[in-house]
Amino acid sequence: MKFNKHIIFYISFIILLFSLFKYIYNELTIKEIDFFMNRKAKYPLAKNFNLNYKGECGKIFKYKPHNSKDYVFLSFKYTPPNFFSIKRKLKINRFLATIPNIANSYKKVLPNCKIICFMPKEAIHKSTINELKKYNIEVILKEGYEGWNIVNSRFFMIKNYLEKNKGKINRIMMADLTDVFVFADIFSTFDENDLIINEECREFNRKDDKNCLIFAEQILAVNWMNKAYPNEQNKIKNLINKRVFNINAGLILGGYNKILKFLNILLKNFDYNKKGEYGYDQSTLLLKYYDEEFKDLNITLEPCTQRMCLDSISLLSNKNTTEIYYSNGCSPVIIHKGFPKSWKKKTN
Repeated sequence: MKFNKHIIFYISFIILLFSLFKYIYNELTIKEIDFFMNRKAKYPLAKNFNLNYKGECGKIFKYKPHNSKDYVFLSFKYTPPNFFSIKRKLKINRFLATIPNIANSYKKVLPNCKIICFMPKEAIHKSTINELKKYNIEVILKEGYEGWNIVNSRFFMIKNYLEKNKGKINRIMMADLTDVFVFADIFSTFDENDLIINEECREFNRKDDKNCLIFAEQILAVNWMNKAYPNEQNKIKNLINKRVFNINAGLILGGYNKILKFLNILLKNFDYNKKGEYGYDQSTLLLKYYDEEFKDLNITLEPCTQRMCLDSISLLSNKNTTEIYYSNGCSPVIIHKGFPKSWKKKTN
């Protein structure tokens, strides 16, 4: 009996200790984003680089500069990682560490436009919201999106906002908060008649099978599509056979009317059973684009250009200076998906 009592005691003690540790961990993860918003950021700011927009490199800025009727719509949801998921925790921490630099770049490069970040109304520290306000980013907390993945809910949030603010907005940029870096006035590269979506090509000014991500060869993207649209196998096979390039839903530019029409088509017949699935947005965009549902909008699929590029592998830099440029000598306007690791050295 004594032996059994000891076993029960030790088991109870371990369960209590684990519960206490997990409680402390959860409290820390809720506060974690606030910590990262206030720490010294690990990536450099756009102003730290010597950017070349002179001569030919400045011709991309052919439209009026950004103003108070131009809007940047960002979105973010902080989901604490699983207790045992160290790899995911490190990935999330890496994303959080980039936010101050991204936010500050918006403030420096786009000081006159309206910047809004949509977040579901869940546990988030007020100090984090106040920190974003320092960078002129307004945070709008939305209720009614429990169980949603932010990649899906963001489009509903933006659509509702646009419908309520008709006549107040001219040009729009929709972007992920954690991985879109702005170096110059992106709004002066397009007008209200444009609708531009980032195609997943990584090499500057090269659009071919070697340098663009082909849907058929992206196992994760194919899995997303099959899960999102199990009854559309003929359409999916057609996309695979055509070897179409992936389209990224994380960076979209356009005028008010074009963006609103785009969102209405994108969200038509939305399957609310898939609201929590990551990748549903991208699958829907790809399927509807090649099904020609957006045909009347004259969408520009943008590969890796000076205006926007999915990755940074094409960028060159001089080891002895802070110059950042492509092979043609021009600097980027937007980089989607991050800086090269070597750029960390240029923070000082």
